[in-house]
Amino acid sequence: MSRLADILRRTGDLVLGKTYAPIAVGLLTLAVVFAVRVWDPPLVAVARLAVFDTYQRAAPRPYRPVPVRVVDIDDPSLAKLGQWPWPRWQVADLVRRLAALGAKVVVFDIVFAEPDRTSPNSLAQDWSAFPELAEVFKDAGALPDFDRHLADSFAETKVVTAVALTREPNDARPKIKASFATVGPDATGYLTAFHGAVGNLEVLENAADGNGSFAVVSSVDEVIRRAPLLQTLDGRIYPALSIEALRVAEDVGTVKIRGNSGGAEGSFGRPAGLERLQVGRHNVPLTPDGNIWVHYTENRPERMVPVWRIMADDGADARIADLIAGHIVLVGTSAAGLKDLRSTPLNPFEPGVLIHAQLIEQILLGWFLDRPA
Repeated sequence: MSRLADILRRTGDLVLGKTYAPIAVGLLTLAVVFAVRVWDPPLVAVARLAVFDTYQRAAPRPYRPVPVRVVDIDDPSLAKLGQWPWPRWQVADLVRRLAALGAKVVVFDIVFAEPDRTSPNSLAQDWSAFPELAEVFKDAGALPDFDRHLADSFAETKVVTAVALTREPNDARPKIKASFATVGPDATGYLTAFHGAVGNLEVLENAADGNGSFAVVSSVDEVIRRAPLLQTLDGRIYPALSIEALRVAEDVGTVKIRGNSGGAEGSFGRPAGLERLQVGRHNVPLTPDGNIWVHYTENRPERMVPVWRIMADDGADARIADLIAGHIVLVGTSAAGLKDLRSTPLNPFEPGVLIHAQLIEQILLGWFLDRPA
């Protein structure tokens, strides 16, 4: 830095003379700093993010219990209950058990994109190619449909399903259950745009109360520091899984979005883009592109209940009922083999479902990070 200052000082002496050299040096230094910030080379960006991570590790968000719980499809549960994916009748049983325990809303961090091939009516179609089985399956249409069985369980309680928005174009257009009201400029121009999707079977999508995207944003180093709360597909807004969970739990239909045009009266120099959204009673500050910075807590095992404890043959014990009743319950996985582990500033192997849970916690607590640009 001293070498750069010396060069700038000499340049000032030559151009403006010694009287104005300090001013010239200051202006040139400011110009260099501004150019580096605008250019934002990868090394500078990585260094800035490293400092941000250091702050996170030095001062993680203090954990405070709120009515959010994760039902974890963990490795012990897979060992007890069988490999994933489970038959849909078994997932339906899980939904009904959670409803009986008093879950406020059941949120799946899972996409049920394909028909259940273990369903008897599906097996009948597969085996119909064998003439010797034709008589056995002549009434295949009357056999149980496990996907229908799961849809019936969705209809009996509040359920939010997940959508995977993709960069690769396709024709899938999952249903949007929420409506949006915008104050300020059109929000879609500021949000991350996707071109395709992987959604749930139509029978399941129709039965669910909500449908939200589980996309998260990784930085240049693949660490998850922020999450989009709103995204677009074909110019239509999709809420994040966390926002949709809160919308259904709050029993409201509309998410309100506020933005500014950058030069509008009252914007006070803020950049053009989004400012905040409101879902039910909760106001959430946004980055201009519709993201939120995640303030992680340290690992807290009490957030999670292994799914095998819900599915125990003798029924869940009273302690489990206390953990589930009145809670937003996210169903996801920490099993290494199911590959939903993400890197965060506090944990190189964080289950993706826990990121959504922590976002909901932050919103319920009104605990938000304001990271300077």
